[in-house]
Amino acid sequence: MRHIALREYTRLYRGNSDTQSGTRGAGRLYLSDLHFRRLRSYDESRATSEGRQILDWRHRYATTRQWVGVIHIPGLCIEILPKVTPRHNLLYMLMVSGELPFRERDLAHQATIDAPLLESLIAIFADRLFAELSLGQQHNYVLRQDNLPYIKGKLQIGRHLACNLARPDRFFVEYDEFCADTALNRIFKAACRRVVDLTTNMTTRERITDSLFLLGEVRDVIPRTADFERIIINRQNERFADLFRFARLVLEDHAPANYAGDQKTFSLLFDMNAVFETFIAQFLRHDVLKGPLSDCRLYAQARNHLQHLVYRPPPTLPSNYRPRQHGTNVLALKADLLIERGPHRLVIDTKWKRLSAQKGGRRGVSRNDLLQLFAYAHNYGARHNVLLYPHPGEEIEPQVFDLPLSGDGEELRCIEVRFVDLRANLWRRSDGLKRALATMLRRALSERQKTPVRDPMPMID
Repeated sequence: MRHIALREYTRLYRGNSDTQSGTRGAGRLYLSDLHFRRLRSYDESRATSEGRQILDWRHRYATTRQWVGVIHIPGLCIEILPKVTPRHNLLYMLMVSGELPFRERDLAHQATIDAPLLESLIAIFADRLFAELSLGQQHNYVLRQDNLPYIKGKLQIGRHLACNLARPDRFFVEYDEFCADTALNRIFKAACRRVVDLTTNMTTRERITDSLFLLGEVRDVIPRTADFERIIINRQNERFADLFRFARLVLEDHAPANYAGDQKTFSLLFDMNAVFETFIAQFLRHDVLKGPLSDCRLYAQARNHLQHLVYRPPPTLPSNYRPRQHGTNVLALKADLLIERGPHRLVIDTKWKRLSAQKGGRRGVSRNDLLQLFAYAHNYGARHNVLLYPHPGEEIEPQVFDLPLSGDGEELRCIEVRFVDLRANLWRRSDGLKRALATMLRRALSERQKTPVRDPMPMID
């Protein structure tokens, strides 16, 4: 099994039958012709079922997109990492955003180990599952039906007559049995079967094998969506909650697919657009909006504050027609983050893009991004509207664009372009990010500040 690690928006070139996957030459990264075809076949089959492709395909190369994580195809493991942050910070962002159902201390330990992302996650799952199963498996009463030589539970008359008309020594019965063959344990066993072939770490494989031994009396099944929905987490099984969420992540949302001779493939991928937005929202909510900023209210996706850009008028216009009061909503506006403090509002729109230090009127900022923030500023009435990007790793200054939404005597509105530095170790230096975000909020939502600040704000780091 060959392992390749690459970044977002990297090209994978198609080699020939003699090319070894992972070969680099002339600034290019090559895949063998076989692996290139397998990867494309898998991506297209996934897109058919889920409506999205992981890579952008051309005849001689493929380009990774904003998806990060792991793709397994027979003979090859591809790990896609963010372009502007190291692997350990990706673990931190996935933890804060809630994408990974593991405890902070487990992820923090794995962040200190230079191991592929999937190896780290499987190692946490293997250790936690074995520890919990060693304390005691989940047991429950399971309804059984069997043809036994004695009566146990209730005799099923109809089935008994159909099966045992000529067998007076047998009884078809239905009974409850207290055992470990529960739906939750069957899911854990299926997850162990799935991940044991995805890890090359011998310690992790031994842990998974030990868990499979403890689950010996549990049936081997392939869980379906309905099986996950039937699981209810309560006080008796809540210690397995995190493990169940990860097992579901592996088996359902990122289920293996079959193609080309029933060869199994696997992917565990995360959309960095969504991860970045949720990470900033959760970090603000739990780490920044405290103390002096505890009177701020944060609404992710502008929840309960939905606005619309255009409205369809009614067939008959009333004399006092107003689009918001009488029209039909047509185009919804959902700001990523809306923060209120008294009468003041701040709109933050997160953009997982690598902004370059370009010259010109927009200085590399997308036309569509500015138009989107203009619509937010107009509809939400926010004085400050922030486009928040990850820092690209080169010298780049925050920017301010004034908006023509204010008349004489009214407060000036603007769009500010800010950056968060995700290169430093967030497990050790998150306080810097916390202070910088707090400074931005205080300036934008200050009672005394009537116009946007024109002095350069420090980069958020």
